[in-house]
Amino acid sequence: RGVRHSETNYRGVFGAEEILLRRHVPFGYVISRNGQPPTIGNDCEVLIVPDQKCLSNMECQMIIERAKAGGRTVITGSDVGGWDDWNRQRFESPLERDLRHCPSVVFSESVLARLGGDCEWTYLVDSPRNHGENLIRAIERSGWRCPYQLLNLPESVFVESRRMDDNSYLISPVNYNPKEKLEKVELCGPARFLGLELNIL
Repeated sequence: RGVRHSETNYRGVFGAEEILLRRHVPFGYVISRNGQPPTIGNDCEVLIVPDQKCLSNMECQMIIERAKAGGRTVITGSDVGGWDDWNRQRFESPLERDLRHCPSVVFSESVLARLGGDCEWTYLVDSPRNHGENLIRAIERSGWRCPYQLLNLPESVFVESRRMDDNSYLISPVNYNPKEKLEKVELCGPARFLGLELNIL
């Protein structure tokens, strides 16, 4: 069961990552190390907790306190936080217990990635179900809107973007299907952009 929950945790991360890349949504990571509470920067506009079955007491408390203080939060999947970081099952998920009716929290369907591969240390992440629409809609229900739009970009163009200290954005799309010709790609938005770099692999 411990292995299964560990796999669910990283499949959740892989799934959310794949959707956000394909849908051209800027994102970063919150990482917890060595039993230390994770640090969430002030620039985090929406915290996504993707199918994380195992969460420590500190992680649960941090998520709950942030959400109750008004921090936008999207939680996907069921029984999130239902087990602690030692894989001990809790009587109930503290996130579902404390945040089910919190106005700043959106609960949504699972985003677990479907994995494949021909060896145990290599994974292929399949296309998200329904193009990841459930996660995108959940993020929108939280009240967040992407500050820019990339128009006429297919899903084969993954986009990494970073918000800089001066609130400008550095955007780097990478086309993973060079056979598909890209035409009339448009960048729209009120923000100022540091650069747009299109790499054909």
